[in-house]
Amino acid sequence: MNRNEYETRKELIDPKLKRAGWTVLTQKGVIEPGKACIEIEVQGMPTANNSCGKGYIDYVLFGDDAKPLAIIEAKKESYSEDKGRAQANLYADCLEHKYGIRPVIYYTNGHNTQISDGIFPIREVFGFHKKDELEHIIQKRKNSITSEHPICHFEPRNDICGRYYQKEAVQQVMLHYNNKHTKSLIVLATGTGKTRVSCAISEIFLRNGFGKRILFLADRKNLVLQAKDDTFNEYLIEPMAIIMEGQFTGSKDARIVFSTYQSMLSIINDPAKCEFGIGHFDLIIIDEAHRSIFNKYAEIFKYFDALMLGLTATPKDEINKSTYQVFELSANNTPNYSYDIQKAVEDGYLTYFRALDRTSDILKNGLTYEELSEEEKEEYENLFTDENGEIPEKIESNKFYSQITNIDTIRQVLRILMDEGIKVDGGDLLGKTIIFAKDHNHADLICNTFKEMYSNLCYINAEGGADYCVIIDNQVDYNIQLQRSFKDDQKIRIVISVDMMDTGVDIPDVVNLVFFKQVQSKVKFWQMIGRGTRLCPELNVFSPHKDYFERKNDSNLFSNYKGKQGFLIFDICNVFPFFKLNPDGKEDRSNLSLTLNQKIFIERVNLLRIMQVRYNNLNHQEQILYRNLKNDLCNEVKNFNREYISIINKSKYIDKYSQLNEWDNIDQIKLTEIKKNIAPCVTVNSQSNHDVFSRNFDLICYKFSSSRFSSTSVFNTCFKSITNIAQYLHDNKQHITEVKNYINDLKYVISDNFCNSDITKINEIRINIGKLVKYIEQEKVENIISDFTDNIESLNDTIDEPNNCHIDINQHRTFEQRISIYIENNKTNDLVKEVISYSKPSNDSIKKFKEEIQKYVQNQEEFNSLFPDDNSIPVFIRKKLGISKDAIDKFIANQQNNSYSSDQKNYIRKLLEYISRNGSFDNSILIQDDFLFGNLFTEAQIHKIISDIKNRL
Repeated sequence: MNRNEYETRKELIDPKLKRAGWTVLTQKGVIEPGKACIEIEVQGMPTANNSCGKGYIDYVLFGDDAKPLAIIEAKKESYSEDKGRAQANLYADCLEHKYGIRPVIYYTNGHNTQISDGIFPIREVFGFHKKDELEHIIQKRKNSITSEHPICHFEPRNDICGRYYQKEAVQQVMLHYNNKHTKSLIVLATGTGKTRVSCAISEIFLRNGFGKRILFLADRKNLVLQAKDDTFNEYLIEPMAIIMEGQFTGSKDARIVFSTYQSMLSIINDPAKCEFGIGHFDLIIIDEAHRSIFNKYAEIFKYFDALMLGLTATPKDEINKSTYQVFELSANNTPNYSYDIQKAVEDGYLTYFRALDRTSDILKNGLTYEELSEEEKEEYENLFTDENGEIPEKIESNKFYSQITNIDTIRQVLRILMDEGIKVDGGDLLGKTIIFAKDHNHADLICNTFKEMYSNLCYINAEGGADYCVIIDNQVDYNIQLQRSFKDDQKIRIVISVDMMDTGVDIPDVVNLVFFKQVQSKVKFWQMIGRGTRLCPELNVFSPHKDYFERKNDSNLFSNYKGKQGFLIFDICNVFPFFKLNPDGKEDRSNLSLTLNQKIFIERVNLLRIMQVRYNNLNHQEQILYRNLKNDLCNEVKNFNREYISIINKSKYIDKYSQLNEWDNIDQIKLTEIKKNIAPCVTVNSQSNHDVFSRNFDLICYKFSSSRFSSTSVFNTCFKSITNIAQYLHDNKQHITEVKNYINDLKYVISDNFCNSDITKINEIRINIGKLVKYIEQEKVENIISDFTDNIESLNDTIDEPNNCHIDINQHRTFEQRISIYIENNKTNDLVKEVISYSKPSNDSIKKFKEEIQKYVQNQEEFNSLFPDDNSIPVFIRKKLGISKDAIDKFIANQQNNSYSSDQKNYIRKLLEYISRNGSFDNSILIQDDFLFGNLFTEAQIHKIISDIKNRL
């Protein structure tokens, strides 16, 4: 739609004004206090194009005293809103001359709205401010944070922030705002007082009149409560409120509001319930500010027009560049202030850790049948014998991380913890401990095993659920109360956490951490470590001396100390080697693994080299892709941040590979040089913003391309991974619009053609399907995507040229994939037609279908697994192809001679669309919120409808 200015105002601008509480008058030229008035005449406009000097302002928002608070210059939606900037400023000059007050200026095309408030630079806003918010803006001009203020106005209170780095952080943030920036980011190691710093900044805002309302956001209820109760309530006497699960608790006049992101998002997405205008808050504090928060809750930050203060414990070099972009710090990718864990330990504000490698034999080496006792062989046979009676020679260790939980492994871990863990009270009591488990079932097994092994330590009456060892996760009721008990009293000694205690929890007397799950996020890794870093001077520990934790000596002898010396991490799942850290603090430079981004970089180099060797055989588009890839790699090296120590140490090689001609002849020597000296310099900041799953997909596609010209197992494995992903998206995610938009790409990948694609087509698939990988559940991605060993260090400098590049596609497909393709290509089959047209499948058509697909059956077990009975065959087809829209319309039209109401028909349609997506249904969905029929139907009607529907399935 191309609205003219009148339509833009009525359909786009007026509704936004009404949302902000403004009554929009319809009569032109009328001035009414407290209203949004239209076509208001002003005098004093330039006479070059208007001899009488008159002008007519599209909107003027008047205060209750009949003085203008704001003006709005409207342009039709096809124009840029910026077109009205000069005109709006001239109108503002006229009103300022007449009333002695300069109004706030908006200019908008209905979609985009810019504001000039006389305090901060022009910026985009979601809509328009409420009346009291505009009054507040005009009042703030006299005492704005951007005005000239003595530096003492930016001084934090000593009782809130007494440490030197906290004061420096506060002053850097305040000076940044003073210099007319609207967003600030500070990086403080966990345990060094991020929340205190934010409290001190809030106090400065309120004390100096820089703002009157502040919003504190965190992603979990316990973090919101902890910030409010343990810090802000302790130091400030301002009225406060808290929002959780959509409920507002506290003073309606609250000057500080605490909320989870989820609750605030739900509020602002409901205009009928939202009492917050876009200018309600002057400052928004964002706890653990990182990319996922801004992706998931972007609407919050687009809605509110407020200063932003981001807090994070993520080391500054690990922060994604998109986070720096959000805070308008991308020029240097540097926060306004940072203070890391190493400096905090040196300064004596945090304790450090010692990580102990306590990986069991099974988790290291797996399980080999021949090495077992006769008794264990019997258990092995019972558990792992397949349907053909075959017994695998070995179960690999990775199975015990993902699919198998070994009880005796749990026993060994608990024994190690109870024997080696730091104790308190002279060594008689285990110090507070957090065990990080992979999921609730794992946590449950750990807890039950502990109770069996140490029943004498468990309490007969666990008041409030507090026992020696407890689980805290989202499946446990009153988990916040359990966290409080763990922090405040001595009953709970061990908490088994599933994603609840990994971040933000402030419990200084935690001295033992058990990493009993794999961790691949570096942000999460450091957050988990942060659970133990806080000082606890009066703990009375039985522990090694702090020199042991700070790597100053290797003596791990335990002695009594007054105060926490450090903390232990028991690494059960090879977490530290994954992050290139030796569990005992010794880095083995010869065996450092590359990060995912570095592996992608190397694979791109490998692809470049292979394309160089075959350049004359490349088609035109492939040659263009080759040149682009070479330029991209060179530019990436050029753009490395030369201030990083790691870059400075490799400057010789960085200089070399910043020259485009150095990428012309990549031989084995250069490959080795790039891997050793360039790849380790590749960071998140020099890579794409894609999530880890999309980047994994990038890696597989690059490997697939580079192995395209050699018959290797890498090619086959990559091929299977890509086609499995495409098949899963095709079969399960077509209801998502973005997936539907790329349906042709998905069909191509699962067709016969993909196996022999050229490099350009593979790159196109990488880009397009890479956008969709985010829609695959994490466990699916992990099952499908693997990290393959590369051959870059191989001494063989030749490129294999297979005689025949054509590959039999079907050898890579599962039975399900083969049948899916058959169904897609045979829509005229009798059974397929019956399913699509929502006719009752006949026994004869099912029988014929089974006969026709026998040629795709390689073994009967595979067939029986997919089709356990005849009824499952039409369900499978329906799930793949759905029911046609015409068939659904026809079914609804035939119900009771079309006598149902529109609401009743919509209900039936929604139910049939559910069946079309899922193949079938059972009566249990009728108690789900989406399918509660309430008073829509009588019992007899709904019984007949369900009976008619099921009769055709």
